[in-house]
Amino acid sequence: MTTNALQAVLDRAVQQPAPEKPTASTRVDARPFPAVRERLGPKTRNKQAREPRQEDTEPSRHYRPVREGKRFVGAHFHPEVARQLKVLAAEDGTTIQELLEQAVDLLFVKNGKTKIGELIRKE
Repeated sequence: MTTNALQAVLDRAVQQPAPEKPTASTRVDARPFPAVRERLGPKTRNKQAREPRQEDTEPSRHYRPVREGKRFVGAHFHPEVARQLKVLAAEDGTTIQELLEQAVDLLFVKNGKTKIGELIRKE
């Protein structure tokens, strides 16, 4: 009879006794080993409580001054929508950012809300 590696593993598993299941009186220590705990450092709930690392204080290569004080708002669209936005931006000689600002402004006006430019001036 020819056996493959999987069958050999299964045969060995059947021959070995099953490991003991922990009972209610068996204490399971879920805390990490001291060496791991030392590496992890003290527990902190929020990231602001820790000392800033050097890379936190240096500007990232992704840093953009025009994004300072702004929040990202995004959405996922079909690739054809993204392509059409890129084409429209190229045709108008503008950016997708500016096209989206115009679209959001139109949405705000339609719903009786304050336009982006006026919101920014209020700050």
